Amino acid sequence: MSFTQKSYSVKLREVPQIAPPSNKRGFRSVLAGGLTGGINMCFVFPMEFIKTQLQLDSGKTMFSAHHTALTPYRATFLASKLVRVYTGSLDVVKKTVKDRGIRGMYRGVTVLLSGTVPMYAVRFGTFDNLKTQFAGPNGQLSAAGTLGCGLGAGVVEAVLVVTWVETLKVRLISDQKKKVPQYRGLGHAASSIVRNEGPLGLYKGFTPTVLKQGSSQAIRFSVMESLRSWYTGGDNTKSVPNPFVAMFG
Repeated sequence: MSFTQKSYSVKLREVPQIAPPSNKRGFRSVLAGGLTGGINMCFVFPMEFIKTQLQLDSGKTMFSAHHTALTPYRATFLASKLVRVYTGSLDVVKKTVKDRGIRGMYRGVTVLLSGTVPMYAVRFGTFDNLKTQFAGPNGQLSAAGTLGCGLGAGVVEAVLVVTWVETLKVRLISDQKKKVPQYRGLGHAASSIVRNEGPLGLYKGFTPTVLKQGSSQAIRFSVMESLRSWYTGGDNTKSVPNPFVAMFG
């Protein structure tokens, strides 16, 4: 009796290795987020300017004397009428451009840029950092993970940027309604509040702001990541065209 020895060869398929996240990625996210915020503000600021002007235009009460045929030289009663500077959004644009040119529509843009640029930088930088920490082996977040990372990004931006920016914005808008404004600008408003009320004066309304930003960014990033995953079919190597990225955002 003889036995035939057979040899078998097994071919192992190489498992693709996922490159570890680069430290440069977080910096790029912060930089890209800041640039996105700046560009976004340059586009939407004219609408913010129009809204602010209409909010500040509380109107003035004008009185006019009314005469009758029997007393042509003596007023019988006074009529009051509320007169506003602007009749609507288009009137704001028309009068502003006429008086100050197109640059007039960007008066005060530096105030919002000083808050918007760091806000977007912190938002996207934080989300990307959290994503690298909690993503699965395929580099993707679960639905709950995306929601949590978005929530974290919203909370961090509320703590570091949004709360004090909103406080200064509301104070400056309210101050402009006074006959003699108290603040000369953003820096003066911030220093005055800190001097008179302490650093916590810039963080009034902290809890509602954290809740608002946290929930808002949780929903925003969940929707963005879901749409991105739907478009790419879950393929990390497939890029999304810029127009679709803008639409998803």
